[in-house]
Amino acid sequence: HDVIDVRSKVIAHFIKVGRRLKELNNINSTHAVVSALQSAAVHRLRQTWSLVSKKDLQQFDKLADLFATQRNWENLRTYLKE
Repeated sequence: HDVIDVRSKVIAHFIKVGRRLKELNNINSTHAVVSALQSAAVHRLRQTWSLVSKKDLQQFDKLADLFATQRNWENLRTYLKE
């Protein structure tokens, strides 16, 4: 169970890193972090994700929404125009 706790803290850390990269307008690195967290190897760790706080999960969802491919990356294009 200790391994799962450590993994959840690492995931939470990278969510915070992704958020900070977005604040710095480093979109390429933000996309790399989001893509890594969405990779099959990480995404399938259900017990680990269940220990990540709701606040961090909400932040991750916002980051992931930015890179959603619907409507030809509309969210990203809108963000970049701002």
